[in-house]
Amino acid sequence: MGDRGIKERVRSWFQLKYWWRWLLVILITVAVILLSVFRDKIVDAIEPHKAAILNFPASWVFPILILVVLSFPPLFGHEVVHIIIGLIWGFWKGFLITSAGVFFGELACFFVFRYFLTARAVRMQNKSTPYACLAKLLAEGHLGILTLVRYSVIPGHVVTAIESTVGAKLWVYSLAMHAPLSLKV
Repeated sequence: MGDRGIKERVRSWFQLKYWWRWLLVILITVAVILLSVFRDKIVDAIEPHKAAILNFPASWVFPILILVVLSFPPLFGHEVVHIIIGLIWGFWKGFLITSAGVFFGELACFFVFRYFLTARAVRMQNKSTPYACLAKLLAEGHLGILTLVRYSVIPGHVVTAIESTVGAKLWVYSLAMHAPLSLKV
C-alpha cells in the first residue's frame, strides 16, 4: 500500500493539467542558471550607468517606489531589486534604501489588509485551524511574539496580512517589522 500510494502521487505530478507548473519550474531554473553564468557581465553592464543614476537628483526614491509597488499586492522580485540597489548605492546606503522600500511597502499592505480585507480574514480563520491558531497567537501576542514570527519561515507578507487583520497596533507592528530587516542584507 505504501509504495503504491507514493507511485500514484508521483505519477499524478506528471499529468497534462500541471504543464504550466512544469513550465514555470523550467523557466525559473533557466533564469537562475543564466543569472549565475552571466553575473559578471550583468555587473559590468550596470557599471557605466551607475554614475548617471547616482548624479540624478533624488535617485534613491525610484527604488523605494519600485519596492513599494512590488509589495502591493505581494509580488516576487524584491531580491533582484535589492541586488541592483546594492550594486549601485553600495552596502550602507543600499541597506537604508532597501529598508525604506520594504517598510513603506509593508505599511501599505498593512493598511489595505486592515481596512479592506479583515472580513475575508475572519472567514479564513473560521475555515482553517492553523490560520486561526496563528491569528490568535498574534492577536494576543506582544512585541516579542510579533518579532519572533517575523523571524520565522512564514513569508513577511503573510505575517503582515495576519497582523493587520487581527488588530495589531501599528507601533508594535512597525517595531516588530524593523527587527528582521537585517535579513535583507
